[in-house]
Amino acid sequence: MMDLKANRVIYIQLVQIQKFLREEKPAIQHFYDVWHVAKGIGKKIDVMAKDKNCTELAPWRKSIVNHLHWPCSTTKSGE
Repeated sequence: MMDLKANRVIYIQLVQIQKFLREEKPAIQHFYDVWHVAKGIGKKIDVMAKDKNCTELAPWRKSIVNHLHWPCSTTKSGE
């Protein structure tokens, strides 16, 4: 079995993983998978757009999600 050492990990937002890394592996930098964050924002926008006072939000959904995803996925780590 290989003994791998990681100094960074990217994962979906799970409380169990956050807690484990914080308590057991504090030296490892951890990042969220931006795709999952953007997907979650998109779902929240879908729910909000169903409200009669927020129907104008629906056409903006794709632009909002893309605006969140693009800079996060193209920016170098640590900037």
